[in-house]
Amino acid sequence: MELQHLIKLIGAKVDFENVDLSDVNQRNSIVEKTPTATLPFLETKEGNISESKAIEYYLCTKYKPELLGETLFEKAKVNQWIEFACAEINRCNKGIIYPIFGWNDFCKDSFNENNLKIKDYIKLIENQLSKNDYITGNKLTLADIALFRYLRYLMMFHFPTNMRKSLFPKTEKWFEKIMETSEAKSAYGQTVLCKTPLKPFSGKIERNCGIQKCEENEKNTQKSEEKEEKKEKEEKEEKENKGGKKKKRKKERKR
Repeated sequence: MELQHLIKLIGAKVDFENVDLSDVNQRNSIVEKTPTATLPFLETKEGNISESKAIEYYLCTKYKPELLGETLFEKAKVNQWIEFACAEINRCNKGIIYPIFGWNDFCKDSFNENNLKIKDYIKLIENQLSKNDYITGNKLTLADIALFRYLRYLMMFHFPTNMRKSLFPKTEKWFEKIMETSEAKSAYGQTVLCKTPLKPFSGKIERNCGIQKCEENEKNTQKSEEKEEKKEKEEKEEKENKGGKKKKRKKERKR
């Protein structure tokens, strides 16, 4: 979606082709065309380019180079914040957001640690935005596009209104400014800011769980339930038999 956001912003003429990742044959035939055997990739007259960031640099240079910075120092600052978003912010997402959706197992220590880290990282962003309209200055750059992408789920599912208003109001204002643009809406859809944080999924996630594995688990569960029911039935019958014998003995004694 970040790539789509950029393409809309720079007005690049790019045709998208969706790939069904569950279709192994289709995936393999397409991956063979990419230099790094990864998706997405871009077909150009000079050859194919893979990896999202490489594609973004290529398109920015061709259609809107000012998004990469104008001076050598500005270019370095743009790259600096892109790296920060991809590494630091994204790492916190894995500890906070991924467990919410069940993409990672929930670890309380990791969750708490990343929760503290992300607040420190947001303070750094807040400091930048207290001096500038955007992360590297007063113009939108590719760094803002990257930061918006990696902060989006945190803003939607983790940071409630009172926290945003009290701890990082400048960051919230900057985020809202980007999310309300037609380019962001076209790429991401509607972005609704968090009111009440979502709790992480604390259950155990089955890894390497395909359809066959799930069916096996379901069958095993069913067998266990049937076994338990059979055991309960046998115990009930045994109690009833014992009760019947006691009554019979009492009647015999009376006689």
